[in-house]
Amino acid sequence: SMILKDDFVALVTEFIPGVSLQRLLRFATGRNVRIPDICAYYILERVLAALASAHGATGEPILHRGISPASVSMGWDGSVKLGEFGVVRMRQLVGLTERDPNVMMAPEETRGEKPDARGDVYCAALLAVRLLTGRTPYARFRGSATELMLAMAEGDVTRLSMTRPDLPAPLREAIDSALEADREKRIATSDLKDTL
Repeated sequence: SMILKDDFVALVTEFIPGVSLQRLLRFATGRNVRIPDICAYYILERVLAALASAHGATGEPILHRGISPASVSMGWDGSVKLGEFGVVRMRQLVGLTERDPNVMMAPEETRGEKPDARGDVYCAALLAVRLLTGRTPYARFRGSATELMLAMAEGDVTRLSMTRPDLPAPLREAIDSALEADREKRIATSDLKDTL
């Protein structure tokens, strides 16, 4: 929850004994391995369940707007939690508008358009690409902030149909659809649990 009082802003989060997904992926990358697909499916299902719950909240949907491996916590008990829902909003409130280069954005957000749930779906698909290929979706643009922002604005991500043709077709198609640069063509919901 976020606390706002006068000039004070604080974000209070649950402590989860475990490790961040970012740390787990760095560990795997350092050993030149990819986490098993069954583990990736489980992580994605939990992230999508969290998004579906937030997007289906009563009133205005709660948007994450900053999904990255660092925002996913892996508990020692096997739990997977998506956190940091308020981080982007909190940074806006205190006047910090620069983005963490590890946080991916939907193409429409890089153009300054009003965000909606489809942006979170896009970012969840980027996370899926990271988990299922072992590669960061925009790694080839890391040398230039300008090229990275252009690639993100254009949705320039290699599709799973090219990198992982061995995956089940419904899964590949759902993730590739969620990666549509035009949000009007993008899958409109994070409720993809049946696909996984």
